Amino acid sequence: MAVACLGACTSTRHPAPVATAVGQERGASASADPLADIEREVVQDAVTNGHTPVGGLTLVYRHRHEAVLLWQTTTQDICEEEYLLGNLLGSMCSPGLLPTGSKPTLRTVFGPASVDQWLTVLVAAGEEPRSFTCAGVRIALTKVGEVSTPGGAHFALYSYVAPWLAAGALDAEVMRPNGVTTLRMTLAPVPTDGHRDWIKNCD
Repeated sequence: MAVACLGACTSTRHPAPVATAVGQERGASASADPLADIEREVVQDAVTNGHTPVGGLTLVYRHRHEAVLLWQTTTQDICEEEYLLGNLLGSMCSPGLLPTGSKPTLRTVFGPASVDQWLTVLVAAGEEPRSFTCAGVRIALTKVGEVSTPGGAHFALYSYVAPWLAAGALDAEVMRPNGVTTLRMTLAPVPTDGHRDWIKNCD
């Protein structure tokens, strides 16, 4: 999986075999839910590599034989791990991604990453993101979970899945206590290259 790393990432990319596939039927001795087996493997992998989860795992993407899970660590890093065709591909963690202060915030915590399309996960504080528009194409965001701080602050996680990698600034439609507003924001630095059909220029 190609992924843009935000901040100071630490990565432990390594194939780790898993005995099941997302959506695959299992024998009588296996878990009734294949995802439960994958989650157990992810937790074991995370603990082994010093990225112990707090508050459980969040499934931010699932399609056929691919899944992406995200979690917060005991040190408030944000980590992710991808499962693909029977393997865990290793975790990647970044510190300092959660919002601080009282200002409304919408921030990328993972991605953009290449799955069967392009996945970005964002954290929101003080506002509810509804959609991104790139060059006139509007795609809705999906709430996938929540994270919290030791001080009791709660933040929502949203996924944005697009058929292309968005280059430049997008129009973000967000709901705030005083109504709906539109922001201009960039998900991650992406070079604009007209010769690549998987990059869409949003400017």
